[in-house]
Formats: sequence, structure tokens, C-alpha cells
Amino acid sequence: MFSCKIIAEYGTILSSDAGWKRTAGRLCKTEKTGRRTGARSGPRADYAKRKKTAEGPEREADRGRIMQNRKMWKMTGGERVLDRKKELESFQETKKHGSTMFPFNIYPCTIPGDFPSVALHWHKSMEIIFVKKGTGRIQTGRNMQEARSGDIFVMPPGTLHAIYAAAGYNMEYENIIFEVEFLGGGAADVCDKEYLVPLASGQLLQPAVFSPVDAGYKQISACLRRAEELCSARERGYELGVKAALLELLLYLLRMCPEAPERDTPDMERLKRVLQRIEQDYAKPLTVPDMAAVCGCSSSHFMRWFKRMTGTSPLAYLNERRLAAAAENLRETDDKILVIAENAGFENLSNFNRQFKKRYGVTPRAYRG
Repeated sequence: MFSCKIIAEYGTILSSDAGWKRTAGRLCKTEKTGRRTGARSGPRADYAKRKKTAEGPEREADRGRIMQNRKMWKMTGGERVLDRKKELESFQETKKHGSTMFPFNIYPCTIPGDFPSVALHWHKSMEIIFVKKGTGRIQTGRNMQEARSGDIFVMPPGTLHAIYAAAGYNMEYENIIFEVEFLGGGAADVCDKEYLVPLASGQLLQPAVFSPVDAGYKQISACLRRAEELCSARERGYELGVKAALLELLLYLLRMCPEAPERDTPDMERLKRVLQRIEQDYAKPLTVPDMAAVCGCSSSHFMRWFKRMTGTSPLAYLNERRLAAAAENLRETDDKILVIAENAGFENLSNFNRQFKKRYGVTPRAYRG
């Protein structure tokens, strides 16, 4: 009869948990019934005996090394090593001017050079458009404004906005995007409560535009240029300088921008929900009834309402969003054009090529080249 002590000692030399469970289970059953299994005989027993004799020392050495490695893993804090690895990976840059730990991005753009337009959209980040050269059109909410060289457009979080080319003109601009939470210090102080939290929720400022002739323009543009220079030089501690410049910018905006209303109008809330649905599902077979269901109205009423709110039809907006996604993937990936078309929601390649050329003036292949 086998004792539990013998079972435990026998289990420690097994090479896997599964082997331990199978062997221990068989031996415990023998102990419980009180029957001896006896030694195996025959060809299989002879083979097992020869294998054990030939491989025993090497297998025992391997098991010893495995157990030693497991002990060292625990002693050196293997779990902490993994946590540290994840922490370091969080510093990996996700954009040219930003990382997950430094969510500040500056994108130099040209319309229609880089893309014909930026469709109406919204997000939880704060966005500033600094026009460097040329002329274009910028929409905030339902207001369309002409953008000229030097103009600064401020888009608080949650602002519906779009960027369009002006006929016969190019517009070069910097797209500055950052997370409001980045400006906080992690403490629940008066700055968070009175300014940063309301700003992040879209309840502090309204969209605004500043031209070179406006009061306060010099201070606002100086903050933006300082942040740009710091990011360009990337000297030690530049992140602190960028954060300081943005906090100073917020101070000027608080004093010069109109206060935000307490909440969006019902129409704006519905439009945001529809645009969010399109953003999530544009690659799928999305229909007008699908979009209308978000608002809880009929398709005919929805189409009239969407046109009144955005200036375009739902299907035209959806098509524009799909083309923009395809154009981005053509610029940034080496995927096949067929794959890009399918991932953007186009079921027919010839239709995609035709729509793309109509919108961008060149074929997808030429656009990528």
C-alpha cells in the first residue's frame, strides 16, 4: 500500500502538471481500494524499463533544471518583470508627435493636397487648427467659416467640425490635438474641478476662431508656436514645456472664448449618435434604415433631417467616410487595393476605383504612388 508521503515525493519529479494529476490520481485510487497493482510484464513493460534505464539520468537532470528555473522566476519577481515590460511598452509612440503617456500631436496637413476634405465628425480630444498658408473652409456645428492664413480655430472636446477645400485654393495648416486629462496633475484640486473636468466634457468653452487682428491673438499664437518649437527640438524636459504652454493657452482661451451652453441641443445629441454609428460601422453594409433607427424615426424623415443638419445626404456622407478610410490606408499600408476597398466597406472593386477617381482625381494605384 502506498502512503500519501510517497505519492507527494513521486509527484515532484514529474515534468508536467498533467502528468502529476494522472499519476497521483491512479496511485490514490490504489490506496483507497487497498489493491496492489503489481509490476507490469510483457513487451510494453520491457520497453518502459529500457527507456527509463536509458533516459533516466538525463530526464531527471532536465526536471531539476526546470524546477530550478521556476524557483528563480518566483525569487526574481517574474510577475513584476512582466508588469515593467507592459509599462515600458506604454511609452511607444503611436503618432509622430505623441505617445500614450504624452498625448499631444501636431499634424501638418494640406487640403486638397493630402485629402479633399475632412468629413463632419467629433471626438473627445481638444483640437486646434492653425492655418499657415492659403484658404479653405471650416465647419463647426452648423456654421461654415472661411479660413485664411494665420487663423486659429479652437474646437473644444465634443465639437462637431469638418474641413473643406475652397475652390481654386490650397490650405496648409497644423492640426493640433491633445487630451485634456493630460493637463491635470492627477490631484483633485480646484483646477481639475473648475476647469479641466468641465472642458473635457464640453461644458466650459464654445468653438472660437481668432484672426491676426483680434485681441489676444498674439498670446494664443505664441503658445502654439512655443509648443511646436519644443516638440521639434525635443530637448530634455520638453514635455514639461509643452504642458506649460497648453495651460497658458487655456488661460487665454478661458478669458476670450464664450462659455459653453450647459448641454447640446437634442438635434446635436442625435447627430453625434448617428455619426458615431457611422464611424463604428462604415465598413459594414450600413443602410439608411439602420442609421434612422439610431434616431428612432422613419427613413424619409431621417434623410431630410440629416441633410438639414449636415448639408449632405446620409449615403453621401457614408461614401465620403469610406473613401477617406481607403485613402488613409493607401497612404499608410502596403495592403492590396482589393483588401483596402473591402475593409472600407466597398463590395465591388470597379465601383471603388470609379468612386475614388471621381473624388480624388486619380486612381487608387496612382494615389498610392
